[in-house]
Amino acid sequence: MAETTGEEDVRLMSREERIASYRELVEGLDDILASHDADGDNDGEDAEQMAALVEEVEVQLRTLAQLLNEEETIQVTPGLMKKVVKSPETGEVLTTIIYPPPIVPSIASSSPALRPAPYEVLFDERDWYPCVITGIVPPAKDVDRVQYKAWILGHNVEEIVYSEALRPWQPTASTSDIQGGVSCHVIDPQTGRYVEGIVDHLTLEETVLVKVPVTPSTSTAVSASPSTAATTTTVTVPLSHVRVGKFYSQLRHRPKTEEERAARRAEQARLKRERAAQQRQMAADKVAKDADDWQSLIGDMMGVGGGGKTHKRRRFQ
Repeated sequence: MAETTGEEDVRLMSREERIASYRELVEGLDDILASHDADGDNDGEDAEQMAALVEEVEVQLRTLAQLLNEEETIQVTPGLMKKVVKSPETGEVLTTIIYPPPIVPSIASSSPALRPAPYEVLFDERDWYPCVITGIVPPAKDVDRVQYKAWILGHNVEEIVYSEALRPWQPTASTSDIQGGVSCHVIDPQTGRYVEGIVDHLTLEETVLVKVPVTPSTSTAVSASPSTAATTTTVTVPLSHVRVGKFYSQLRHRPKTEEERAARRAEQARLKRERAAQQRQMAADKVAKDADDWQSLIGDMMGVGGGGKTHKRRRFQ
């Protein structure tokens, strides 16, 4: 009955509340198991209480995970093109995903408009980057949630994230920031990597024409002299593939600041207090139940309240 009531309470939560509750429970369960392993000297009663607490947390996690997983709607992005090349500088094999795929000139007139990135992902809990979904990671256990493989376009970094770290792509700059002559970084539609460029103009279809340097090749070096060879070319890309202003050539997870570590410690302390209070309540409930069971046993033995019959003493006259 208690489990059913708890499930009804969870169903009344908003998705954001369910996610926050799930995170707290996962962190709490990790801390419970870590403290249990660290002590190593728990007696039988403590071990029973620990097992009961873990089971209670896992019941809540299963309910939350099931509800959250049922709400997932994100799908793998269709039309992805993978490109594998060897770096001429380091010899390292580099994997690139190009989206949308390059338009074939012969069918360009019948091709749909260039689609922007379908999603963007929150990297390092700080900035949003355009991405595509390359795969879905199913739950390994019934307490786990669905995760997604998000490929950050241009940077070619893969992150495995929950759905709350994904959202439909939205412009990070106003159209007034993207105008002719503005310096930018753009994802080259041929290489799938960021290069420096100069905005030519923005179209009504929310695509951008950008002038980028021509990558020299052996054939052009032989057939054209430096005076006649073109130094730039114009590419057309979706608005999601252009970044103006601050730009990081490589994405790295930064270390936590002292303020963030302090907030994390405070949160862990709060969760620890809640778990301690929960353990005390469970112990008190067990003592009360044992007392009630003992009282019932004594009552049955004494014939009080146990349905036993009382016999009246017959008086003789």
